[in-house]
Amino acid sequence: MRIAPATLREVGPAFCDALQLGGEARRLVGYQLDQCAELLPEPDTWAALGRGEMATLVLFSGDVLLTISREAATQGVPELAVTWHSVRVTEVTYRRGDQRTSWDFQFRDRKPLHVEGRMNDPSAPGAAQTLDQAEVFARALAASIGWPIPEPESVRDEEPQDDESPGAASSRRRHLSRQTVTDLWGNPKPTRRNR
Repeated sequence: MRIAPATLREVGPAFCDALQLGGEARRLVGYQLDQCAELLPEPDTWAALGRGEMATLVLFSGDVLLTISREAATQGVPELAVTWHSVRVTEVTYRRGDQRTSWDFQFRDRKPLHVEGRMNDPSAPGAAQTLDQAEVFARALAASIGWPIPEPESVRDEEPQDDESPGAASSRRRHLSRQTVTDLWGNPKPTRRNR
């Protein structure tokens, strides 16, 4: 039960961007995440939520939701605190305003969780809808309790939002099992048939 190094390389920078850390503080959080990694399961999906000191990293794995936050320690050096909860969602509220979404999850055994996502409806016919990492996370959590959510054909990085650093957009990546394969010019390649 250890989070994969590749996943850690994605979630670490995204969490540090959400915390708005740089330099030594960023390295310290990376080190602390690496120390926690052997006790963290590989997530089905994840998201860095919030900005600044109140930012949290949420990992969703099977029927478990882990929340990682930074809290002040007795010696003055902030430490990471990991909270593990069984997912017992009692209510989901979804709102959408153009390209921004808002998900509110109520739980039986923990505080509510608010997720603000972003989606981009394609302007070209036949183009795939794109979702940011927070939207992917919220949809997966909602789907886990039976909310019927169609799986997008692809997920790509969004441009940085007004309140994000440019590095935050590049850290939001999600590899889906059903990605469209294209040729050099971006045209979909036909699927191979087994002989």
